[in-house]
Amino acid sequence: MTPEYDDTLPWMGDNAFLHFITPEELMALGCINSETSDGLPVSPQFKLDTQTALTANTNRHAKAKVIGNNDGIHPCFQRTNFLETDDRDYECLKPTLRIVTKMMEMESVMDLWYALGQPLHTGPANKMLDDENIPHRICYTGRSTHLDRLETKWEATQLRDFIKFRWAPLSHERTYAITHSIEDKTGFRGTPESHPCTIELESRYRYILTGGMAYDPTKYNPAASSEDAHLRLQFHLALVLLHEMSHAWFFNVRSELVTPFVNDHRIAEEGYEGEATISKGNIITPLEVNVQLPTLPFGMAARAWPGAHHSDEWWIKASAAKYGLPFDTRYAVPMKFIRQFFNDDFWNHRVERFGPGALNNFKSVGLRHRMSKTKFFPSESPRVKRKRDQATGIDVDDPEIEPDAVFPQVTIGIIYADGALSALGKEIPTIPRPAKMARIGEEDTIEVEAQEDRTAEDDIEDSGYGEGLFEGEDPAEDKDEEGDTDMGDGSDDYEDEDEEGADEELDSSPAQDKCCMS
Repeated sequence: MTPEYDDTLPWMGDNAFLHFITPEELMALGCINSETSDGLPVSPQFKLDTQTALTANTNRHAKAKVIGNNDGIHPCFQRTNFLETDDRDYECLKPTLRIVTKMMEMESVMDLWYALGQPLHTGPANKMLDDENIPHRICYTGRSTHLDRLETKWEATQLRDFIKFRWAPLSHERTYAITHSIEDKTGFRGTPESHPCTIELESRYRYILTGGMAYDPTKYNPAASSEDAHLRLQFHLALVLLHEMSHAWFFNVRSELVTPFVNDHRIAEEGYEGEATISKGNIITPLEVNVQLPTLPFGMAARAWPGAHHSDEWWIKASAAKYGLPFDTRYAVPMKFIRQFFNDDFWNHRVERFGPGALNNFKSVGLRHRMSKTKFFPSESPRVKRKRDQATGIDVDDPEIEPDAVFPQVTIGIIYADGALSALGKEIPTIPRPAKMARIGEEDTIEVEAQEDRTAEDDIEDSGYGEGLFEGEDPAEDKDEEGDTDMGDGSDDYEDEDEEGADEELDSSPAQDKCCMS
């Protein structure tokens, strides 16, 4: 999506989901407002302390001051680690920081982080990477013990001295955040490839969290609740922080300059792997429209990771075609799933109710891209990946598609995309060419025929923490730098000021940047 409105696209842009499922349907399904769902109430610790925020210092040049209640916030997110952030900004961030702290404590996240910190194992031969003479490795998860995860949890607290956060306008780069590895400094593991990090966050998050109204969701969806849109923004920012923290963790614990593949996933991207540990192999992203809106007035959607994703910026060892992926499925996420992250009872009883692993109650109505023609990479043999059937000894296709991608109860109806928006007097500029789509539901299904010159890649491209956890002097405080971001009247103008005494700031190396993309 673009940061500005594109007059060549309809209101929902190139978002296939909103082409076929209306906001009214999403509202009725409880995916936009809480009053149409049975979500849990928001607990006090996940609400803004308005009294403290009203009296907090708003000078972003002033020295950081620890105020209010900081319980339940991970040491990595301590006040002094946020540059160009005033005391009120930080106070408004606290509910989000408590949510991402809870996420980072989940067993599935700690299992992944434990694996990322272990020596990497050589994977099967891969022709895609042989041509570039670049090794690839696989880190297998699911093998950590309770003691391993506790040790990883403690180690993660030490990351607080090797990480900084700052704000920047990133929407023009189609990113929510970027993690910069500082190549000329050593991370907390102390190995040659261990480096500290600076995480840049999209400045519009801060603008909205501190009361900015330029992206009021009701301007774009009059039926949307501002309160629920605010919860979605906080939840999304928590996922973005988890994504970037997974990058920062790996930059600090790696022993060699190799990006790992988790299990036998075809894409190596530890940030999305971190997100996928929350929602059972899926990542949850905004239902974007023509213009990029941080307030998410139309809700959020879940899609499988790695699924049929593609980006030239990632290490990819096989195409979607090689994995036999016929579908790219997305589900609208109900508000009751999002609201549970803001509830103490959910966190206190999560393991006994849902188990120690990832959550799976995030699915509502779904939309399925049917990829009638996928593209193999040039060096691949044009056949689906195979595996040996242990019962027969015969090699069979191993498509590894989403296990519930096929719904026998769904009937298929055909609608051609170029007529779907005839009421607007123009055809959809990006939808006539993609693969088929099927709407997943009890009865109603829509499927759109694909043109044969479109490829799969073409379709997809488009708690007890606090400041007092450890006794003694805070070593990170001496490293802090004060700066300023001029938000103006809803603008994202960014001004990078080099001040005296800022020599300890974690400067970045572009070669080691990783980001969470829109």
